Amino acid sequence: MKVAVTGATGFVGSRLVEQLHIEGHDVVVLTRNVNQAQQRFPSQVFTRVTVVAYTPMAAGEWQGAISGCDGVVNLAGEPIAEHRWTPEHKQLLLDSRILTTQHLVEAINQANPKPSVLVNASAIGFYGTSETASFDETSPAGGIF
Repeated sequence: MKVAVTGATGFVGSRLVEQLHIEGHDVVVLTRNVNQAQQRFPSQVFTRVTVVAYTPMAAGEWQGAISGCDGVVNLAGEPIAEHRWTPEHKQLLLDSRILTTQHLVEAINQANPKPSVLVNASAIGFYGTSETASFDETSPAGGIF
């Protein structure tokens, strides 16, 4: 299986890439920082990992790397804890998730052959918070950012 992963150098993404590689899968790492990704996944160790530069909030040549992938995992997004949540930063947080997803979907639609699955993860806060309630994809959106 061949899987494209965004957010691959983050906490969850790096563990996912490692596990996919251990299981024998080919992984396309779409990254804003090629040097960081190559250091995190050195080619001598991660022989089935290909690092591709991309600009997540813009269409580009990187979209061609989706062709031939069986699946895409989108974990990309501006880090939430590194800056104060000003209105401008909140917009950046939203754009980094929404625009990235839109461009990935465009890439999937243009791919030949197309991936059969997109796993898109962003944050758990969409549904709000509760110490007693359970949430699933049918739950209404919460009232928090």
